[in-house]
Amino acid sequence: LSALLYDFRAHGWSGGKGVSFGLREREDLRAAIRAARERAGSLPLVLVGESMGAAVSLMVAAEDPQVRAVVADCPFARLDDPIACR
Repeated sequence: LSALLYDFRAHGWSGGKGVSFGLREREDLRAAIRAARERAGSLPLVLVGESMGAAVSLMVAAEDPQVRAVVADCPFARLDDPIACR
C-alpha cells in the first residue's frame, strides 16, 4: 500500500498564485500519477479528491485507464457553481 498526497498549485502548502479550476490542475495530477507510478509500480491506482480535487480526479480518470477508482467528495459539474459571486 502506498499513498501520495499533494496540494494543487496555489492551495495548501503548494506555491503558485493562480487557480485554473481544473485546466492546469489536470496536468498537475497527471504528473503526480507519473511520480507515483515511478515509486509504486503497478499497484492499483485510486484517486481521492475534494471539491476541485474531486472534479479534476474525475476528469483525469475519464482519460486514464490506469485509474481503477475515484473517491470524489463534492465535485463540481459546472464551472459557474464554484466561481459564482454570492
